[in-house]
Amino acid sequence: MIRCFLYLVLFGFHFISFTQVKEQEVKEVLVRKIKDSTLIGANQSIGIEELNKYQPTDIGDALLKFNSISLKNYGGIGGLKSFSFRGIGSSHTVVVSDGFLLVNPQTGQVNLGNQMIHSVKKITLGRLSGEGMFPASAYVFSSALALETNDVNRPDSSLHLHTNLSFGSFGLKDGYMDVSRQKKKIGFNIYGRGRTFTGNYPFQINYGTYSLSDSRNNNLVRDLQWGGSLCFQPKENLILRVIGDYSSTNQGLPGAVVLYNPTVGQYLNQNQQRLGFDLKSKFNAFNFRVFTVFQRNYLQYQDSTFLNQQNYLESRYQSFQNNSGISTFWAFKKTRFFFNNDTEISQLNVFDAAENVKGRFVYSSVFGLEKSLKRGQMQLQGGYQRVLQTAMIFKNKDLFSGSGSLSRYLNKKQSIQWFLFSSYTNRLPSFSELYFGTIDNENLKVERAFQSQMGLNFDFSTKKSTTELRGLAYYNRVWDKIVAIPTKNLFVWSIQNVGIVDVFGSDLNISHHRRLDEKGKWNLSAVFKSSYQLALDKTSKDSPTYGHQIAYIPFQTIQTNLGIERKSTKFFIELFWSDFRYSLNQNIHANVLPSFYFIDLGLLHKFKIGKRNFLTIQFNVKNCTNQNFVFVRSFPMPQRNYLITLRYAF
Repeated sequence: MIRCFLYLVLFGFHFISFTQVKEQEVKEVLVRKIKDSTLIGANQSIGIEELNKYQPTDIGDALLKFNSISLKNYGGIGGLKSFSFRGIGSSHTVVVSDGFLLVNPQTGQVNLGNQMIHSVKKITLGRLSGEGMFPASAYVFSSALALETNDVNRPDSSLHLHTNLSFGSFGLKDGYMDVSRQKKKIGFNIYGRGRTFTGNYPFQINYGTYSLSDSRNNNLVRDLQWGGSLCFQPKENLILRVIGDYSSTNQGLPGAVVLYNPTVGQYLNQNQQRLGFDLKSKFNAFNFRVFTVFQRNYLQYQDSTFLNQQNYLESRYQSFQNNSGISTFWAFKKTRFFFNNDTEISQLNVFDAAENVKGRFVYSSVFGLEKSLKRGQMQLQGGYQRVLQTAMIFKNKDLFSGSGSLSRYLNKKQSIQWFLFSSYTNRLPSFSELYFGTIDNENLKVERAFQSQMGLNFDFSTKKSTTELRGLAYYNRVWDKIVAIPTKNLFVWSIQNVGIVDVFGSDLNISHHRRLDEKGKWNLSAVFKSSYQLALDKTSKDSPTYGHQIAYIPFQTIQTNLGIERKSTKFFIELFWSDFRYSLNQNIHANVLPSFYFIDLGLLHKFKIGKRNFLTIQFNVKNCTNQNFVFVRSFPMPQRNYLITLRYAF
């Protein structure tokens, strides 16, 4: 009875957040604006102005600005980063960059710590719409993280240049430049980025009554990334695009800070190449896209302190992926249909292994419709996947998925809107889960997820101010959750399907923007976000963890942001607070990770030089109160640190 009461309170007082800061950005992702959006439902978005202001070091840091995100950050800049969204594991969220999938079949997820932020002009988290003509395999995931990067399509034919140079604490040096131009029928964009980070930052970590103060070592990071795109538009309704990129990362892995194992000697070297082509065309109301993308990932892990016969450990992996397909979208009166098909071929090579080649073929098909109602929208979608496995016992699978949403405005001004959303999706086990260490489990089941959401949106505007309120409550369930369980040897783990998780959650986002004077020289903005999650283990009533909060899901997070702007000068102060959480599924005192908070400050000024040249100088202080905290047990985060950034553009 008490639990039911808590659920009622939870659903009654918390609602979802849309993270847009400006009014025009909010309109881009509301359900009623399907024609202008890339995603549907209760989506969250951050534009380039917010990214420039907050100065996140990578995509993982940027995700902290979203509601209901549980981030696993293994040590700041260069640290491995993954996340779960609304209590569902990170492998249930697909990453899409400019319409192409970013895939890692080895781990089933993308390390967001390696994803460059400089070329990104918009990040959106939510559900994909049909009009974006994304690959069919992207629609069958629980959610999508969509990245829009620098584009060659510009309103003029001038040459554009953007440069970004940053210097920060602990030896951070980061440089980026991109050049783009579109002239007549041809446009291009090229970019390059280099980063080094020493990362020997001080930390303090508590073990009961004992406190350890030291400096992180083996934390060096070197990144090199470059790429570009070419666009050819011979006719107004025909566009051919080619993209390509390369990235290389060499980094030390500082490891967990534990008293009995102070020696650290792990290193990770990775490189990735990607080449993609797509053709888009339009005939009246019928649109189609043909695409293919090739991707290669190489990973080398070394541990010079590993105790075996060789006195070291080295593991090397190489994976190849190809995603090809056809996407269509057409409109008939007030109804829009989309029908997409694609194939995904993945192969993993494990060096120095007896059976070193693993493969997978996945055919995906999705059909959906989006219909405009008198004061709202309706969306329905169904998906099918045929999975063929090679070199494994894992049986071939036929998988089905589906989703639906409905929204409606409650008044003629369209300032109050309610919406409903529900979906059923699947997630295949990754190669790492099927072939983990020395104990394989080729009979793993597909992990399944059900989602349901309901929410309200309010918009109020006057001559001098705008106020926006976004609220949502949700319930999710995950079946056959794939987890790692230790065997008799604590260094040998077994991967099994043992989990059922119920997730009850809600978010609230309130933003207010006000013009402080008649001429609009002074402006004030304030944002408040709150998320609450109960992610409960429902696997077995006989289990000691039944009804317990699953690991690393905080019960509540709160974010506040206050900004003051005068002409081209901006100042902001931001607070992030996370409630306590547990490092293991057993909710006992020994597994508690305490709550924490940090405060960031920022000041920037933008100079206009001539007609179209701009120079921005920015100074950020992160964790200005010098807090000691961790996202993951025994992986301390940096204390107070600074970042100076120069941006030049024309």
